Amino acid sequence: MQCGECGRIIPDAARFCPQCGAKIAHEGEGASQNVGGLQVPGTTGDKRKIQRRQRSNKATFFLCLLGIAVVFVVEVIAVVVGMLAGLDLTTCGYVGSVVGTVAAIAAMHGASLLVPSANTMRVTLRTGWWAIAVSALLMCFDLASSLATGSFALADGWPLNVMGIALMCLAIGISEEGMFRGLLLGGLLSILGKTKRGVTRAVVISSVAFGLAHIDWIGLDYADPLSLLQALLKVIQTGVYGYYLGAVVVATGSIVGSVFLHALDNFLLMFVSIGLLGSPLSTDYVSTEADAVPTIVLYAIVIVLYVPLVVQGRKLLRQAPEPCLGAFVRKD
Repeated sequence: MQCGECGRIIPDAARFCPQCGAKIAHEGEGASQNVGGLQVPGTTGDKRKIQRRQRSNKATFFLCLLGIAVVFVVEVIAVVVGMLAGLDLTTCGYVGSVVGTVAAIAAMHGASLLVPSANTMRVTLRTGWWAIAVSALLMCFDLASSLATGSFALADGWPLNVMGIALMCLAIGISEEGMFRGLLLGGLLSILGKTKRGVTRAVVISSVAFGLAHIDWIGLDYADPLSLLQALLKVIQTGVYGYYLGAVVVATGSIVGSVFLHALDNFLLMFVSIGLLGSPLSTDYVSTEADAVPTIVLYAIVIVLYVPLVVQGRKLLRQAPEPCLGAFVRKD
């Protein structure tokens, strides 16, 4: 006979699988079946339980989407409060986003996503060192460009600028990873994570959404081919990076590693121009006129440099448990 859990051929009289230790149901005890990644006896009552679990997983997905909407609402409220109190609106927005994200994840009983561990950081650093190297390379290029053009001049109060950027990057990492790799990916895993192929689909969908979120689609000049090409390449670049980050979250069960990489990546990219030189922060990833072509070239180069991250992400997803329903699905 065959074990319903791992598929190994075992003796007919075996009570437990020698490979995985699963209890074997024999005739008269109820035929064992694997449905939705759950090993259950084949009784009518259990089939109803499975149907309830499937409905519950769909509800989890929609609750995760609702959680993302709540994050935006909390962020808007924080900005309005900051406006009335005369505070810095950018800071208020980041604080609101972080608070909303953490609260939404906790309310969904996904606190395990926020717990750091040695294994999480070990996997992150072992597979993500290339991402750090790419960001460091871009930082060096930014510094060399400033020196070559003679525009390098330390801004007044640059140490405070650097500290502020570090805190801002941490806030961005927590809020964006919490939304895309926490809530969105967790919701997708709850309905797609019964198989490895479904897990990969969930990571890809959340990564595409992450890439699309980096473009101002309302203000984009659709009549300009260079603007459209920049938008497409930016979506691909951030989507590829998001694919790797999603694989890290699946492999570790935590967003701590992806928050670390995301925050460090942003910090390295902002360190010279904004931290040291005091340039204004810009979230417009589509350049115009003379900067359009250099931006296209930069995005294309970064996409090529990110190819090893795709390979690492694929390796991590191949090792993912099956099923992998995410942190928001209650384990029986």
